[in-house]
Amino acid sequence: MGGYPSIQKLLYELRRRETERHKRDSEVFWVTDLCRCPLKRVFEIEYPEFQKVSVYTPVFVLGDLVHLGLQLAIMKIADQLKGYRISFEVEGSKDVDMGSTIVRVEGRADCILEGSDRIGYEFKTSRGDTGLPREHHILQCSLYNWMFDLDFSILVYVTPDRICEYPVMEKASDSLVAELISDSLKLKAPRYPWECKFCQFAQMCSRKVA
Repeated sequence: MGGYPSIQKLLYELRRRETERHKRDSEVFWVTDLCRCPLKRVFEIEYPEFQKVSVYTPVFVLGDLVHLGLQLAIMKIADQLKGYRISFEVEGSKDVDMGSTIVRVEGRADCILEGSDRIGYEFKTSRGDTGLPREHHILQCSLYNWMFDLDFSILVYVTPDRICEYPVMEKASDSLVAELISDSLKLKAPRYPWECKFCQFAQMCSRKVA
């Protein structure tokens, strides 16, 4: 095309670099693995080329842009958050005793404010505002509360209809996390019936729910 910088290519390159930076380790569970169909983790490990396709999926790029926009907005009003230290894309891990083995769980919180309280923020986009907050998002926040020892988390939804927040006070326990890992290893799939409708692996999955 013409001799001008392509924003489209820049966006794809940004997402490609981010995807490359977070490659899967077959011995590690991600927090998101414990909040969704366990077969997705299996497919992602067996067919890593599928992840490369998601780099160019517009809905995922849009989600990334919303995250970046919220980070910028927070930094612009940082003076109103005096007493809090702001951190974005905070990575963490925690080991879970499964009895016969130790399993590592890794996660990345969108934003953490540290001050008189330790508060996590999880940013979500949605095409609609019905059914909020969603069960798997609440579980994800409770796992972050556990992993990062947060006092609580805030689910922030950005939709075409409204922007809203939901506090999540629950903190997952070691026993719950061990149970979620065990369920994942047993491949209890799908975790939610609606997942199959949006799954990139549905075309090759014998557990697909129509």
